Amino acid sequence: MGWEVMKSGRKLLLPVTLILLGVLVLSSLPASGSQNPKPGMSLLEARKDLEQDLWCLAGPGLAGIAHSGVEREIIVFVEDEQARQEVPASFAGYTVRTEITGRIGALSTPVAEPVAEVSEDRQGEVRPLVGGTSLSAYVREGGLTYAYAGTMGMVTYDGKILSNAHVIAMVPRTDTFLDTGAPIVQPGTRDGGRLAQRVGELEDYIPIDFGNGARNYADAAIGSIDGDITISAGEQLGDGGNYWIQGWTEVSKGDIVRKSGRTTGVTTGEVIHANASVLVWYGDESAYFVDQIVVTQENWSFAEAGDSGSAVDKDGEFVGLVFAGSETHAVISKAEHIIDGLGISVEPVEEVCYLTVSSTAGGSVTDPGEGVFPCDVGAVVTLVARPDEGYQFVRWTGDVATIADVEAAQTTITMEGNYSITANFELMPAMYSLAVSSTVGGSVTKPGEGTFVYPVGTVVTLVADTETGYRFVNWTGDVGTIADVEAAGTTIAMNGSYSVTANFELIQGLYSLTVSSGAGGSVVEPGEGIFVRTAGTVLTIVAQPEEGYQFRKWIGDVDTVADINASQTTITMHDSYSITASFASWYPEPAAVLTISSTEGGSVTTPGEGTFLVTLGTTVALAAEAESGYRFANWSGDVGTIADVDTPSTNIVTDSSYSIVAGFERVPSRCCTATAAYGTPVAQELGILRQFRDEYLLTNPVGQALAALYYKISPPVAEFITTHPDVKPVVRAGLLPAVAMSTLVLNTTLADNVALGGLWALALAALTAWAIGRRGWRTGRI
Repeated sequence: MGWEVMKSGRKLLLPVTLILLGVLVLSSLPASGSQNPKPGMSLLEARKDLEQDLWCLAGPGLAGIAHSGVEREIIVFVEDEQARQEVPASFAGYTVRTEITGRIGALSTPVAEPVAEVSEDRQGEVRPLVGGTSLSAYVREGGLTYAYAGTMGMVTYDGKILSNAHVIAMVPRTDTFLDTGAPIVQPGTRDGGRLAQRVGELEDYIPIDFGNGARNYADAAIGSIDGDITISAGEQLGDGGNYWIQGWTEVSKGDIVRKSGRTTGVTTGEVIHANASVLVWYGDESAYFVDQIVVTQENWSFAEAGDSGSAVDKDGEFVGLVFAGSETHAVISKAEHIIDGLGISVEPVEEVCYLTVSSTAGGSVTDPGEGVFPCDVGAVVTLVARPDEGYQFVRWTGDVATIADVEAAQTTITMEGNYSITANFELMPAMYSLAVSSTVGGSVTKPGEGTFVYPVGTVVTLVADTETGYRFVNWTGDVGTIADVEAAGTTIAMNGSYSVTANFELIQGLYSLTVSSGAGGSVVEPGEGIFVRTAGTVLTIVAQPEEGYQFRKWIGDVDTVADINASQTTITMHDSYSITASFASWYPEPAAVLTISSTEGGSVTTPGEGTFLVTLGTTVALAAEAESGYRFANWSGDVGTIADVDTPSTNIVTDSSYSIVAGFERVPSRCCTATAAYGTPVAQELGILRQFRDEYLLTNPVGQALAALYYKISPPVAEFITTHPDVKPVVRAGLLPAVAMSTLVLNTTLADNVALGGLWALALAALTAWAIGRRGWRTGRI
């Protein structure tokens, strides 16, 4: 077996050596005597050109790019050392520096536990709403609720919830957007938030395009705020006292910025790039973001999972939203892109006051209307009061010092502060009012129910109609001028202002059931209201809770209810009863919490990644899928009940709460021939070859083409070498001429290079002719 491998190695040696020698000969001659193929190119233009080229050269290991006008250099972000080796040291005359960032991902919302020193308030219900607290959308799928959380960025000064799109506008760890109107809860569902903690709903978001070549500028969304929720615009939850964000600003390299987040609290960090483009991973999909801010961090010191959506500020001015990062880098979407994309206000509204307007019975205020109205300080507001028929306007009361004429129905008020005013009305002279009402069991159909105005002496017809199972009893109240108080149809003479009531009672042998419900649900059978049944009737009653609530019990007249703790039961009508279905907020304590994640190189497609609520004992199917260039390795973590940890498609039995990780590894074919031969990416010989590549090979079109060819055909050769270690000495021997040639070129003059190139060309031609004449050698065997 070893001899066969050695024979294969010898056959492999010749074509590899030919290719490398050809590359060296053709590329050792400088292009037009210059290393700058595009003289006069600006730094920004060079960055853009290199950015396009690198996607082909560096492949999946590229994480982003930036540039520094001060240092006159281009900075390339790479995921690992292997990708770093494929980036040139210079381009178009500019230095190219690499930074290993690791894979940059949207900060995960199936979060880790907060750091120990962070206040628990950040994960609890906080009112009024302020920035730096737990937040999420309320997302259900397959009968389960996604348990996740990000951070409430801030309440904007125009009254909106501001956070990341992947916190309140997307299904966790996917590229799927929610419909507008999706509920938003504070705290997030990971921290116990349910519909009872609803604070608003999704209103708008900046779409993220995951297509190849698409350019994105911000991961941001806003939500409207429910009317009963108190807010504090701009306020951030601090660790030693709250602070406020007002206005916005830009930042530069070296600036120190601050953020308040759900997981790591208030932290600061240094801006290292203010113009970066980064590739951000959302689960197994990626999106390219341009013009982003990058902050350095150490072991997630600035922002971690769960801090997504945190508002970043510099000296109290809004800088942007944290949305992505790695262990060493945090990425921030800029304020200007968020403000422009969502049309929000981060500036405090100055010189504004409020006018509260109301009216008494007998009329209304038609201009500006009734309610609370914001006004500019100093504004002159028109007031118009309109009386109902039979009434007249009397005067304005309340904060009337700046009203031009308090006794005029149409006048003005000058807004020098917050004011509350009331328009007052009264009956016109020789007019009287009649207030009409009824008890349960019927209604007054003439003149109706309510308050009516008549001239003195008017005779008004009264008609009371009964409901099924009831009979009219009498009229009560101011009945002195009613013709017959025991007649359902009668009259009343308006000699003054009166109030009368029509009274009803059940017919003998019938009973009434009054049904109602508390917050959190309703009674669907027989419904809600008053129902009349004969004595002894057994009536079915069914209560139905709303989402986020559970039925508690029946309360009231429940002596004949069969089971007060059952949402569906019966009641026997031995008398008239009143019952209420009561509900309680439901905080499900899942029998098992299954947390699923993956390493770099793939994702879990079934059931997905995140935190899932699973019934105890459930068998959950698992499926992991590797990305191009990677392969599945194994499942790790709480794997005791996984059927087969070494297969990507398997299942797990949730006997308890578990956390598992799908592991992936690079396919060996990602390694290049030379690296495989020497067995390490830092061998001295490889350093010589890389220096030759950067200084000669990539500085002319022919050399660039040959390098691309090498990277294309090298992986299968490298895989063969890796899986057959006995071949490594043979290939290293074959690489010696290439290393020697590179050393000579790097340490000789241009004239020497030309002479050496000629000699190598003759040797290459002779060697190629000899190789073609050899029987049994075929290029298809590489």
